[in-house]
Amino acid sequence: SQGFLVEGEEWFARFLDRPDLSLSSEVAAGLCSWGRLSEYAGDLDGALERFQRSRTVSSDLGDLTVWARACCGLGDLALHHNDYAQALDVFTAAAEAAHTVGSTPEEAQALLGLGRVTSLMGDAQLSKVWMERALTLLRQLGDRWGVAYVLNERGQQALREGEPERARTLLEECHVLWRQSGTRMGERAAIMNLALVSLELGAIHRAAELALESLELTREIGDDASTTHVRCIEIAAQTLGALGARSTAVLLTAAATQRREALDAPRPPIEQPEISRLLDRVSQGLDRPAFEAAWTSGLALPINIAIDLAVTELTSGMQAL
Repeated sequence: SQGFLVEGEEWFARFLDRPDLSLSSEVAAGLCSWGRLSEYAGDLDGALERFQRSRTVSSDLGDLTVWARACCGLGDLALHHNDYAQALDVFTAAAEAAHTVGSTPEEAQALLGLGRVTSLMGDAQLSKVWMERALTLLRQLGDRWGVAYVLNERGQQALREGEPERARTLLEECHVLWRQSGTRMGERAAIMNLALVSLELGAIHRAAELALESLELTREIGDDASTTHVRCIEIAAQTLGALGARSTAVLLTAAATQRREALDAPRPPIEQPEISRLLDRVSQGLDRPAFEAAWTSGLALPINIAIDLAVTELTSGMQAL
């Protein structure tokens, strides 16, 4: 939950924000872990500062393992801002450094990053090459979380390539692996994408169940400054559009758009077409004043209120089916 994230940040600050701190590989690794916690809590500026410090300290110490780990953190932050060129550079550097010193977990992490950024850039074939290389290492490590990550990416690619049944198979396996590894954030990611698959297959009631479950997990996790939090709302909006709740779909999409702007985390271009299709579809059932009123209301809606509204409307919409 957000409370645990905050508590974790406080402990890291207590140990790593001391003027008398002697620099070591343990400190570099600690700064990197602190950066991850800051990222999950939505403090992207704090995360950037901690990953950069970790990279500097590990570079000074000649510790390429932690250096590669810190680069992966910086790559993920670049992806938050759709800075694909920067992400590509740091993930490439991380993969090369990790391979040089035989740091298999860090190399796998960097290859996953390369797979993700090339997928977001629209190069599905190159993404698959990176993901296959990562998968080989992850299976060697027995890393269920990492294997699930690859399956999640493959599932999303299959859906974009017009293969929803294949996407469902991949994402269901991914969901099981993430649940077995006790990763609530991972579970949520799989459930969100399964909701999109269900929409594509016309299984609207199932999509609503999954969208609702993802929102409940989002409440539990409490990462209300993350883009995944926003993505949950966008998927709920698409589901509500399919249920016929047009005004609410527009309102939630506006709230998500505004939140992305506030986080300086624009919607990835690869996800924009589904949002455009939603707005085109719902606008056909709303007159222009009603559409604009819903959009304006959504722009002023706090993100947690948007979550509450989505839960209420999905529950109501399922009962009406």
